[in-house]
Amino acid sequence: CTNVHIEVCKFYKSDAESGAGMTKCLKAIKSADIVNISAGGYNFDEAEYKEIDRLTNKGTRIVTAAGNDGYNLAETPYYPAGYKFMELPNMYVVGNGYSASNRALSSNYKSRDMVWINSQDTMAYNFMGKTINVRGTSSSAALYTHKLIKEMCND
Repeated sequence: CTNVHIEVCKFYKSDAESGAGMTKCLKAIKSADIVNISAGGYNFDEAEYKEIDRLTNKGTRIVTAAGNDGYNLAETPYYPAGYKFMELPNMYVVGNGYSASNRALSSNYKSRDMVWINSQDTMAYNFMGKTINVRGTSSSAALYTHKLIKEMCND
């Protein structure tokens, strides 16, 4: 599929630097069809929110992991997933499971406005090139991003 462009932005160094690193990466994106975010935390970040708002309002789809602490996102917001529930367009918060009532116990959840992809026993390659079993909302978000890319390629 030649009409899909993928860029990778590594930003995580330490807990203290991760928020600023993600904002820097988001600022560097001038246009994109999809941005997959496999990171998050429980603190609202105004700069991060502004960059995601900018991208989603330009039509970029943001796919983000819901988090893996088993929390109800209506009670304990997790960001950047929580920005979806602030009425940003083009955001997809992905949980691990089939629904909020049929999910991996570790998956954060909300009763509505989420995408559910089961990623239990998903195979992936690690940094050493070995096949490993992965699970969690980051894997689910990656699988959903793959689904969106396949749909774009078939258009």
